[in-house]
Amino acid sequence: MAIRVELNIDEVAKEVAVIIAAKAEEASKKGRPLTIVLSGGSTPKALYRLLAMPPYREGIDWEDVHIFFGDERCVGPSDEESNFRMVQLSLLNDIEIPARNVHRIQGELLPKEAAAKYEDDIKASFKGFDEDSGGFIKDGLPVFDIVLLGLGSDGHTLSIFPNDPDKPNENGLASIDESGRFVVDTDGPGTSSRKTGSPDIRRITMMPALVNNAGFIIFMVCGKAKAGAVTRVIDGPAEGDLDSPEPPASRIRPKSGELLWLLDDAAASMLD
Repeated sequence: MAIRVELNIDEVAKEVAVIIAAKAEEASKKGRPLTIVLSGGSTPKALYRLLAMPPYREGIDWEDVHIFFGDERCVGPSDEESNFRMVQLSLLNDIEIPARNVHRIQGELLPKEAAAKYEDDIKASFKGFDEDSGGFIKDGLPVFDIVLLGLGSDGHTLSIFPNDPDKPNENGLASIDESGRFVVDTDGPGTSSRKTGSPDIRRITMMPALVNNAGFIIFMVCGKAKAGAVTRVIDGPAEGDLDSPEPPASRIRPKSGELLWLLDDAAASMLD
């Protein structure tokens, strides 16, 4: 695991943009596509806006990039809460990428159907890639080149949230781990509402096992509000707090790939 601390969100975005451009060039030289999993949230949005401008807009061969999504709310693609909509407005509308290369989670479907269709799409996509040149399947799971992740102030990542003490079997990690799938539908951060547009509506999310199979995992975390979560995940529980449940983001442990935490000064302020 590596940790880099930058001054602000713009510098974090620049670091990741440079990495993506380099990985895209590397994949192109090997004659294979770049596979990247995008994250929702305000920090990645700064990155997507940067990628949509020169030199990255023209410098990356977007026809050889396949874009996937780590998670999505169960809403339609035009909904203001949709991660796809955010990526579309900040990146996709300004780059020349074939529609077939953008693997959207169909959040407008019934949750279980959306999760199953997305998992099937991932499987079908990776079967279409040249495994000899890319090595895209390992231990029975796809190997993404890059996975971008965010971190919530409660320690969640993707749409995997801490257990709800009132409904541990509906909202906790244990219940979705038992599914045997690598894409599942799960609860939002609370259970009081299921209205469209609410942060508590159901989600579709990749599971840690799939993410941990990636070649390069990058946490992008900015802001003072995330500092406590950053230190809980990276440094572990504080002394006297050993009984606290492990934050979901702690389960991101790459099997053989790289893990990079890119933080701004504020998010890194509580690290030892």
